[in-house]
Amino acid sequence: WSAAASAVSQPPVGHRTPGFNGTGTISDPTGTISEGAPGGGDVTIQFANGLYDGSGGTLYITGAQAGIVVTVYKGGISNDSAAFTVEPAVLDSFTVEAQGGGSIGTQAADTAFNIDITAYDVYGNVLSSGPNEFVGTVDISDTTTTIAPVVSGVFVAGVRTESVQVTQAAVGDVITVTNSAGVETGASNAFTVVPGVLDHFTFDLQPVATYEAGEGIAVRIFAEDVQGNLKSGYTQGVTVSDSTGTISEGAPGSGDTVITFTNGVYNAGAAANLFVTQAAAGVTITVTDGAVIDSSNAFDVEPAVVDYFTVEAQGGGNIGPQVADTAFNIDITAYDQYGNVLSSGVNAFNDTVEI
Repeated sequence: WSAAASAVSQPPVGHRTPGFNGTGTISDPTGTISEGAPGGGDVTIQFANGLYDGSGGTLYITGAQAGIVVTVYKGGISNDSAAFTVEPAVLDSFTVEAQGGGSIGTQAADTAFNIDITAYDVYGNVLSSGPNEFVGTVDISDTTTTIAPVVSGVFVAGVRTESVQVTQAAVGDVITVTNSAGVETGASNAFTVVPGVLDHFTFDLQPVATYEAGEGIAVRIFAEDVQGNLKSGYTQGVTVSDSTGTISEGAPGSGDTVITFTNGVYNAGAAANLFVTQAAAGVTITVTDGAVIDSSNAFDVEPAVVDYFTVEAQGGGNIGPQVADTAFNIDITAYDQYGNVLSSGVNAFNDTVEI
């Protein structure tokens, strides 16, 4: 608003004082009036022959408000103008803050949160009324490029409270908004987005196709939220199992079925430290933390090398009494050290034994 105003110096009887060539001081309720330029800070006006002629628009008020009066005073004498309204100027920028104002704090990647977006003119007035009231929308982006939605709803009186979600964990994320119908922008403070609650386990390193019983198996497992963010704070033991019921950590048959995650990762170095001792096809490894259960792809476990034989009656069991003049059948079976019959795989026993 540029005020075109004239102030006339008058004696008590209401007549102009032509000989007054002094100065007066001006003020207004917003505290933003100045002469010569907006925000210039000059609150002294010069009279000439009892007249201050501001008809050319030489007074400026930058604070938007209704019911403004301009006061001119000199010594103990003061007078007010008629009341008028100053409305916001054109859109200049936006602010992006937490709902209710202030900096945006730490957020979780699996949870939406509200932000306040406010439209301002160059003088810091909210575009809440008048011909420049902002009732448009803004485009929304962030440093991670995962924020949604990417276009806000319609502003009301220069303000929009928008529910947004950033799905990628990050440090120093910044939300930026841009007038959908222009170039004016605004940005939030930098804030942290942390992973959400544990949602699933991902086998980053899967078992390969085939192992021998008792052979070390290398897997690497990530603990992740629903968005796939690594839960770097996840440091605990979880249960490991397999479809044969013989898996253990550290050594074959150790009985250790609790594996420990560090910074959200199990076995970051990919050591071959899981062991399955029962031969089977289509074996899967499963990790469990409460209701969160996930499994590896399927793989085969074949018998290990021959370790011993059993000699039994045909069909199994103890050999009963026999007649010296009559032949009888026995079953001889080859086993590995874990009790698997060497029936398949590279260690299948197809040789002979001495009796």
